[in-house]
Order: sequence, then C-alpha cells, then structure tokens
Amino acid sequence: MLSAKKSKSLIYGFLKRIFHTSPMFVIRFYSRLYLIWSRIRGFWLRINMYEGRSREGDHILKLIYLGWNDQVISYFLSFFFTDYSTLPSGKKILPWNLKEYVDEQQRNGALILVEMSNRSVRRHLKNVSGFVLPRWLKMYIDVDFSLSQNKRINDILRLIKKHSLGYEISDKVEDFDFFYYRMYSPYVLGRHGGSAVVENYKPMREDFSNYRSLLYFITREGSRVACIYERYYDNTPYIYALGIIDGSEEVMRMGVIGAMYYFVLENHMKNNIKTLKIGGTSPFLNDGLTFFKLSLGAKVLDLEFQDSLKLQLIHPDTASAQKFLTANPFIFIEKDKIYCAVFRDDNDPEAGPKTQRILAHAENLEVDGIRILKFNADHTISTEMISRYNVKTI
Repeated sequence: MLSAKKSKSLIYGFLKRIFHTSPMFVIRFYSRLYLIWSRIRGFWLRINMYEGRSREGDHILKLIYLGWNDQVISYFLSFFFTDYSTLPSGKKILPWNLKEYVDEQQRNGALILVEMSNRSVRRHLKNVSGFVLPRWLKMYIDVDFSLSQNKRINDILRLIKKHSLGYEISDKVEDFDFFYYRMYSPYVLGRHGGSAVVENYKPMREDFSNYRSLLYFITREGSRVACIYERYYDNTPYIYALGIIDGSEEVMRMGVIGAMYYFVLENHMKNNIKTLKIGGTSPFLNDGLTFFKLSLGAKVLDLEFQDSLKLQLIHPDTASAQKFLTANPFIFIEKDKIYCAVFRDDNDPEAGPKTQRILAHAENLEVDGIRILKFNADHTISTEMISRYNVKTI
C-alpha cells in the first residue's frame, strides 16, 4: 500500500503531465488560477523546520523557512547544509503572529527565512531586525569591460582552444525544440534537482516565435553540445535560459558555459551592443553560479528590475549564525537601495584576507553601497557599520 506522501507525489506528477499537454488557453487559464490561489495562500505561511550540519564547518545550524515555495526551500537547504533532518511542524502561521513567533525562534537559536509574499507579511515584519534578499538577483554584463578587462576570459579562451569549441546561431523553431528537450530540460533538472524550475514547453516556444530570439549553439567536432537561448526586450539582449546536451557533466567540464558567454559577448561587441542582461541568480555571492557571473564582471541591475520574490533573513545571536554570515556575503535591499553585506569576524585570523577577497568582487557590483559588519563578543552585530559607496553607471 502506498504511503500518503507517495500517493500525493504520484497524483501531482499525473496532474502536471496533463497540464503540460493541455492546449495553450487551458495552460494560461490554470496559470492565472494558480497565481490567484498563491496570493490567497500567502496570507498565512507554512512553517518548515530543519536542522543539520552547516557547510561552513562542523557546527550545527537550525533553519526555519516560513513560506510555500518548495523549489526555493530546496535551494536553500542545499546551500545551507551538507546534511540535515526535517523537524516535525506541519503548522501554519498568520501574519499578525509573525513577530512573536520570530522573536521566540531567534531566542532558540534559529536562522529564519520568511517569504515576503504580501503587504500584511511585510507590515508585521517591519520592526523585526533582518535583511531583505531578492530570491533572484538580476544582473547584467558590460560587454566591452568584460571582454577587455576581465582576467577570466583568458581561462575561457584556453578551454575553447583545448576542446576545439565553436558556435553557430539559429532562430529556427525546430532548433528550439532540440534545445528544449535535449539541452535545457535535462540540464536544469540534473543540475538543480528539487529546486529546478523548468518552464512549460508550449508558452516558452510561443514566446520564442513571438519575440526576437536567438540560439547560440556551442559545437564540437560538428555536433551541438550546449546552447544559450537569448531574447530581446526593448532592444536589449537578455539570456533567458541555457542547456547542455543531455545534462552531461563531461561536456560541462570542457568549459562550455564559459564558452557560451564568451561567444555571445564577442558577437555583441562586433555589433556595438554594450549591455547584456544575464538573468537571475542567488543573492549569496558564494553561490556557484553567482560567483561564476561575478568572475565575468557581472553587475547588479537597478532596483526596478529586482522583481522576484523577496525573503527576509533573520539571524540569531549565536556562534553558528556568525560563522554562516561571515562565510556568505550577500546582496540585500534596504529603503529602496541595494547593498552588499560583508561580515567580518575579528577573532578569526583569516578574516582579513577573506574580507579582502570578497571585496575584490563586491566592489565591481555597482550596488548603492558595501556594508562591512562586525560582530561583538556576544555574537550580536555591531551597530558600527562601515559603508563603502560606489557610483552607479546604469
């Protein structure tokens, strides 16, 4: 006899297959219904509790995620922990009980993430100390700067030469089908697991036909092995998705992701295109994809483009939280400005060099300011904050 969890998973998979094979008008109708339901559901938050070994060492970290987005939860579990267990909860909480609950869990040593899903949630967390993070940090690349002044380009060119990589451009619908089924879908599912967001084929293909769209295929020995799907908005190119043939790890190790970005940037430089938007990534600078984009010279887009789900990060005053924050600088939003938070532990002999390495990347982000935050002896964050400001150019 199937367990309740297994039965639920099978039913969900069956309904998902029906949804993906439905006509477009059905897909759009149910997408609107789901959006309405999500907004209604956001007026109370599901309590998800976890405890496990932190990525930063041998200390134990407790995480509470207040919200419904299982893909976001899956991402943060893999980012926060090397291994973890789910603590019993199953409860839900209303916005007006949030502050009392959060204060209690902070005292119990939990790191908390809250989905800022509606005005009611935001209002009741207004006086709670924390950092507001975008789930997807939207970034762009200055084409000329990246190709002419970025040291990473030399490493990419070396791998392109070593593996005899080339490229070809297409705008054909039949080539989109090959990209979607053989590259995009298997790569995203294989790479991101439970946090994977694979867009529905039909609306994605329809948009490919309706918008100015290009596919940059990476070739090797006459075969297409990877691809970037680029779309234009207001005459500005935007990297919408990418994929690797059958999600192959072997192909990825050839440096095809770097090659895709290089050939796209090279083509735009030839056509005098100055800016390439490169989509969303984690607000944590140590995330693999975020770090890769930073190594290409990526910069943060203005606040008006940061339209993804917002999450409030609320930390306890514990040694475990201090280790996590010190190891993981991030981008946050405060009073309609975007900042980079870099935490410094003066009791860590490696803190100085670590901070300098982080700042080497952070100073190119062109955010409204960099805040270097220090810890007191009791693990509270010092009220003394050093702000370093840059001038934005876009």
